[in-house]
Amino acid sequence: MPPRSGRSGINTGGSTSWGRDGQQVIEFSARELERAGPLLQLAPLSWWESAYPAREGFAVRAAANELIRACHRAGIFDPARARGRGAWLDEDRLVLHLGNRLLVDGIPHEIGSLPSACIYEQARPLDVRLGEPLGPAEAARLMDVCMQVAWEDREGMGRLLAGWLVVAPICGAMPWRPHLWITSEHGAGKTWVLDNIVKPVLGPLALQVQSKTTEAGLRGELGLDARPVIFDEAETQNLRDRERLQQIPDLARQASSEHGADMLKGTQTSGVKRYRIRSCFAFSSINVGLAEAADQSRTIVLPMAPSDDSVERDNGFARLKAIVAEIITPDFAGRFLARTLRLLPVIRANAAVFAAAIARQHGLRRLGDNPWRGAGRGVVAAVVARRRGGGGGAVHRRVRMGAQDRGAVDA
Repeated sequence: MPPRSGRSGINTGGSTSWGRDGQQVIEFSARELERAGPLLQLAPLSWWESAYPAREGFAVRAAANELIRACHRAGIFDPARARGRGAWLDEDRLVLHLGNRLLVDGIPHEIGSLPSACIYEQARPLDVRLGEPLGPAEAARLMDVCMQVAWEDREGMGRLLAGWLVVAPICGAMPWRPHLWITSEHGAGKTWVLDNIVKPVLGPLALQVQSKTTEAGLRGELGLDARPVIFDEAETQNLRDRERLQQIPDLARQASSEHGADMLKGTQTSGVKRYRIRSCFAFSSINVGLAEAADQSRTIVLPMAPSDDSVERDNGFARLKAIVAEIITPDFAGRFLARTLRLLPVIRANAAVFAAAIARQHGLRRLGDNPWRGAGRGVVAAVVARRRGGGGGAVHRRVRMGAQDRGAVDA
C-alpha cells in the first residue's frame, strides 16, 4: 500500500504515513517496522496478507521495506500542514473540523476525503450542531444581553464582550486572536457570566478549564486545535500559583498572531513535539494576572461593578437573567455559529479595515489588531449589530477613516 500522496514522507524521527482506518498521520521508525503491529495501524491484516503473502501471516520485512522506500519517494513530511479541530481557511474554502467530519463551505465531508495541501486528522468528535443562521435582528439581541451585564461601562464593555464572542469560535480563521479577562469581587457575578453567557454562546467548540490547570496540560490538550479556551477561577493564592498561572497568559500570547512561530518541545526519545496554539482565551478571576506588557496589549480587562444599592443590584440581575433566558436558547449557539461562518469574509474585511484605520491614526498596529481596542467594533457590526445601521458608529466617531475603508465596513 503506497503512502497517501501529500500525507506521508520522511522526517528526522523516521517515516510518516496516513492510517487508512484511523484517518491519522502515524510516525514510526525503521526498528518499529520490524513488527507487524505498526503496519496494522495503516491497513487491515487482510490487505497486507493479500499484498505481501507469506507462509504464515504476511512478509513483514518486505512490506516495511516498500513502505519506507515509498515514504522516501514522497519526500520530506511537513508537520505544519496538520490541522486540528476548529474553523480554518483553506485557500478560498471555509473548513469547520469537528473531529469526525468536516464541513467545507457548509457541505459535509469525511475525514481524509478533502483534496487539500492541509491535513485534517480524525479526533474526538465535537457535538456541534449548526442550525438555521440567526437573522440580523436575532443576532443583535446578543448585544442587548452583553450590555445588560453590570460592567463599569455597560455599553462599551458589552460591545467588547459581544465582539469576542463573535471571534472566539472562528479563531483559527482569524489573523489576530484577542483575549478577555473578566474580573470582579467575590460573588459579583463573573462566574455567572461565564456559565450563562460565554459558555452557552460558544457551545461545544470551547475548551473549559479552571483553577489548577497547567500550561503543559492545556497545551497538550489543544495540540493543533483552534478552539476558544475558557479559564475560570484563574486565581493566584501563593508564589507557586502565580508562577504556574503566568505560563497560561504566555501561551495565550503565542496564540495571538497567525504569523507566530511554532513551539517546539523535546520528547523523552530525543524527538521534537510541535505545537501551534490558535485559541482565543477568556479568563475570570478576582485578581488580574497580567504581569507582562505584551500580555496586557493583547488582552482587554472587563471589570464588573454591580450597584452598591441592594435593590437596584437585585433588579438589574433579575433583568439580566430574564433576557438571557429569552435570548440564549438551547439552539442559539448553533444558529449563531452558522451566521458567523457565513459572514466570515465580512468579519475579516471589517477587522482589517478598522485595524488599518486605527493604526494610521495611532501609529501602533497592535492597537488596531486587538479587536476590543477598535477593530472589533467592525466585527460586531458584521454579525450582531446590523440593525443599528452597521454597528460601527462609535468607532466612526473616534477613527478618521478613508472612503475606501468606510465602504468595506458598511457593506
